[in-house]
Amino acid sequence: NLVPEKDNTFIITDYSSIELSTLAQVLYSKYGENEMQKRINAGEDLHTYYASVLYKVPVEEVTKGQRQSAKAANFGFPGGLGIHTFIEFAEGYGLQLTDGDAQEMKDAWFEAFPLMKKYLQGEEGSVETLTGRKRASTTYCQEKNTPFQGLAADGAKLDLYELIKKGFKVVGFVHDEIISEVPEENMIDMLDIQEEIMINSMKQVVPDVSISVESTISKEYCK
Repeated sequence: NLVPEKDNTFIITDYSSIELSTLAQVLYSKYGENEMQKRINAGEDLHTYYASVLYKVPVEEVTKGQRQSAKAANFGFPGGLGIHTFIEFAEGYGLQLTDGDAQEMKDAWFEAFPLMKKYLQGEEGSVETLTGRKRASTTYCQEKNTPFQGLAADGAKLDLYELIKKGFKVVGFVHDEIISEVPEENMIDMLDIQEEIMINSMKQVVPDVSISVESTISKEYCK
């Protein structure tokens, strides 16, 4: 476990489904308004929304287990996973799927987010992010993942730069959360500043999709 120095504490701020937000921005930049962007901007939870389409129930009736199942699709299909690779991927979310189950999930996913069918068509062998970074000799999945994963990474780099410039002691960046060590006496004010910096930095590369974060204050960090 990571622990702070005496009289300090950690602020752990997590981006909420950042790669779905950056994917929605990529779709908007390529094709215009889209279902993913519209629902994120309305404050909706995309896992719950997709689960409602998959299980054919109203959003308010989606169970915790159904939402968990939906995460596998929302995190697996954007990068172009085929049915068999998706079945393996979904095991990490506690799902044991047949080919038919996986195909049903994929069909429902395209129903929920129709523009993704267009996004996943074709293969150029290279790709460029909205921020102008180029990646050559890509596989199909690399080509589909890079635009939105790269955008999230670029926003995070801006974020780290701004935090450090403001005097934050950043001690970790894990997945989509940033851990900084601050004096306990200033922790509430610094939490607000950290959240503001993280949102505003990401908005520089994701201007058309809502960005949200959640923070916790803790005397230790473990993952």
